Amino acid sequence: MYAYAQRKSMQYGKQIVATGIIFLCLVSYVSASEITTYDRSFVGTEWSVTSFLSGSEMVSVLSSYPITMNFAPDGWVFGSAGCNQFSGSYELEGDTNSLTIGPLLTTRMMCEQQAMDQETAFTQVVSGVASYYNEETFTLNGADGQAIVVLEPVLEPEDAPLTGTTWNLVAYGLEYSAPPASVTPTIVFSHDGTLSGTSGCNSFFGQYQTDGETMSIGQMGSTLMLCFDDEVVKLESEYLALLQDVAGYGIDGTFLTLYDENAESILFFKAVPIVQMYNTQFELRTFSVDGEMRYVLTDSTITFEIAEDGGISGNAGCNVYTTAATFNEYDTAKLTIAPAISTMMFCIDERVMEQESAYFVMLESADSFNFDGTYLKLFNVAGEVVATYTIAA
Repeated sequence: MYAYAQRKSMQYGKQIVATGIIFLCLVSYVSASEITTYDRSFVGTEWSVTSFLSGSEMVSVLSSYPITMNFAPDGWVFGSAGCNQFSGSYELEGDTNSLTIGPLLTTRMMCEQQAMDQETAFTQVVSGVASYYNEETFTLNGADGQAIVVLEPVLEPEDAPLTGTTWNLVAYGLEYSAPPASVTPTIVFSHDGTLSGTSGCNSFFGQYQTDGETMSIGQMGSTLMLCFDDEVVKLESEYLALLQDVAGYGIDGTFLTLYDENAESILFFKAVPIVQMYNTQFELRTFSVDGEMRYVLTDSTITFEIAEDGGISGNAGCNVYTTAATFNEYDTAKLTIAPAISTMMFCIDERVMEQESAYFVMLESADSFNFDGTYLKLFNVAGEVVATYTIAA
């Protein structure tokens, strides 16, 4: 029963987080008369959108903001629009290639302008889908039979191990609620039967047992920090309560699903590729200045690279800098960043110099981090996002 529930729920778990390789390409229009197949094997597969119609021309998806789509067998479509997650319904009509996609609901995260523009254009064009073509290429077509969205299948990764992996919570409860954007709850199952993690505000610990696909979690303890965000308090309470209801688990690639005794999926996680974070250059997108999130100046670039020994280096927009991170022994998501040492070049643009100073102040305010394979985020002691980076192109 867990194996069945795993196959079903993992499609929903992928609603929150999408991973894959984007191959940028354009495609010729396909007329309705050329459609000779009603192959519906696209259902149940995760797809990367490579290009879509924007205005009067096909445009490639931004590599820094990939778009994915998943068509579940029960008529549910979901995925990532590049910045926000979306979900909605779709309908196939009889033994034809007719396909309609209902209004899409999306989360409300803010990203840099080019990502928001892409997202708006994509969600608009999807509303005009009238049919599909699934032979050598999988396309979604408009009312005139022309291709308006082009997709390629996402390569499925090998299953991540249960133990030794840091799992980020991406949805919880029977209604697949997403955690607040300001926090990233985690869980780590150790080889010795202990578990630990963060629940949004506090850290928790306990013990677990597995036998095949069954799992039981014993009583847990946690720290007692006071949280002032009502959404985080609610999440923390529900997350810890659901962990006590766990009776089974399943892993599909980089996704972990935990089930209750009725084989209902109640917790969804995404594996954190921590190793990939090190020795990778990141580019800053937004950061906190006096408590307000700001975009990096369009004519400057700020980078961040961390080595496995905690050494940090990068370009602050004008000067090159170095510093170091110290990780907490008991919670590896916690870190302290030392004051930066930088070169002393003077930039004519005062805005760049002011941005650089504010960036160094922000680094010292960092208290924890999260890397989901696409975004590296730094948080302050209150759990608020103070910086968002993406992997540099």
